[in-house]
Amino acid sequence: MSGPYDLVSTVREALDRVPLGELGSTYYVPFSVTAFQKVYKDLYATPREFFKSPYDETVEGLLPTASGISLQDLILQNKLPVLLGSLVTDRFIEAARSDTSTLHRALAVNSTIDTVPKAPTLLCGGSRDPVVDYSNTTRALATFQAAGATSVSAFDVEAEPAYQSLLRDDLPVAINSGYHASLVPPLCLLQVRNLFLTL
Repeated sequence: MSGPYDLVSTVREALDRVPLGELGSTYYVPFSVTAFQKVYKDLYATPREFFKSPYDETVEGLLPTASGISLQDLILQNKLPVLLGSLVTDRFIEAARSDTSTLHRALAVNSTIDTVPKAPTLLCGGSRDPVVDYSNTTRALATFQAAGATSVSAFDVEAEPAYQSLLRDDLPVAINSGYHASLVPPLCLLQVRNLFLTL
């Protein structure tokens, strides 16, 4: 469901949009990178290599939050910036774009794009998603099928006419995290249910 199956491309696509990044990238970049640092211990020597001040001082203890604090709350509390370009350093950008960096290795090994689903699998999302670009879904589908997966399909909720009125609200989609978090998930769950009913 709107998955960042290919983490390498997800991060690089967000960096292609710097200074803004993708909606939510100032949340998922530090979340994933600091988690990988805790596991692999070799992405950076100190947080300031990858994260700009003042975020470098608190980023390693910021996520995940016990209270489930939202990105909007973290931004309002000045714990994370709105713009990805205000968070990551040039060194981070170089590491994310390098195919030989330890950051690239961590992103690649934790991507699901290289798996071959054996069970019937439905990849579902919305092609207007501002948080996880839908190209992640189409790329994953093509990769899975090329690797021999025979029961994998993708569903774009935007392609279903009956869903059109359910996918609109008052906010422009480019700045609307609700599209990813609230509007698309129930429609994808319905599609998953429909798939299971046929099995």
